[in-house]
Amino acid sequence: MRRSMRPFGADRVPASAVMHDAVRADTTRARVRRGVPTFLLALVVTAPLHAAAPVDGYPSRPVRFVVPFTPGTLDVMVRQIGQKLAEKYGQPVIVDSRPGAGTIVGTEIVSKASPDGHTFLVNTTTFVINPSLHAKLPYDPVRDFTPVTQIDAVANILVTSPTSPAQTIKDVIALAKAKPGLLTYASPGSGSAPHIATEMFKSMAGIDMVHVPYRGIPEAAGDVMAGRVSMLMTTTASASPYLRGGRLRGLAVSSRQRVASLPDIQTMGETLPGYEMDAFRGVIGPAGIPPAIVKRVSGDIANIVRNTEIRDILMADGSAPVGSTPEQFTAFLKSEMAKWGKVVKASGAKAD
Repeated sequence: MRRSMRPFGADRVPASAVMHDAVRADTTRARVRRGVPTFLLALVVTAPLHAAAPVDGYPSRPVRFVVPFTPGTLDVMVRQIGQKLAEKYGQPVIVDSRPGAGTIVGTEIVSKASPDGHTFLVNTTTFVINPSLHAKLPYDPVRDFTPVTQIDAVANILVTSPTSPAQTIKDVIALAKAKPGLLTYASPGSGSAPHIATEMFKSMAGIDMVHVPYRGIPEAAGDVMAGRVSMLMTTTASASPYLRGGRLRGLAVSSRQRVASLPDIQTMGETLPGYEMDAFRGVIGPAGIPPAIVKRVSGDIANIVRNTEIRDILMADGSAPVGSTPEQFTAFLKSEMAKWGKVVKASGAKAD
């Protein structure tokens, strides 16, 4: 299938989209999956004419960031970072949405890309969960990738419709125990951090809820607002626009402490002591990228997320900017794989 891309400036909102197959999960155990259209979005951030020439010949052509989710708040954030990089590099930055199979589709694409520093993956906590959730992956999560930098750390949040009878986590637990299997919860996909975080919540609370995986937050949030799904677990960054608009109600965040931008929303641990399931977003590339390029891209992204207005944007959405070195991100990914492997086992979560 041919994919279309159209350039836009820093002050324009992307409007291009190409139809792409998707599978939508329904809200009950009995609902049958069926193919429905979704969109594959390719966003091009065009460098201004006055941008300085690339240093040492890099980059020599457009740089692509693959986002393994449907278009939403994540690709908007990457586009903002991409605009800054385009200005610095004098080359366009493409944000390419490649959803599917719990991020496996987009991740595999990058694992097979040329290691010349012109293709990267925006990875999330799902990247470190998949090795424990799937018996076989079409790539090796360690051998086939080059860690670049962690963009931020972000809490998950459980939200529901403002009209829901559940006002707190205690209410959710009481409702679930009163009618086992009646409550449903959406997530941004099977194997995602919100999915596993909710499964751990279920395990610790001793309740049963039906998982309804989606390929994107807008569709999931729409079904929660309409009452077709009881609640949604996602990141605070994805939920913030809906919370600010009063379209969703926050019940609890997964972090150890309350999120500064959402001070009135309690933590899961306030009801279930010991509960803590945060997520992250970062950048990796295919294995074999020259170290000098890795160091440069890592430093440039770190500077953007720590020292520009994007830092304030991230914090307003409940994220904590990080901007780690490649070495720090490598160690972090290793520790996250081990941590989430234990969480997957303890929660009993299965890939849907």
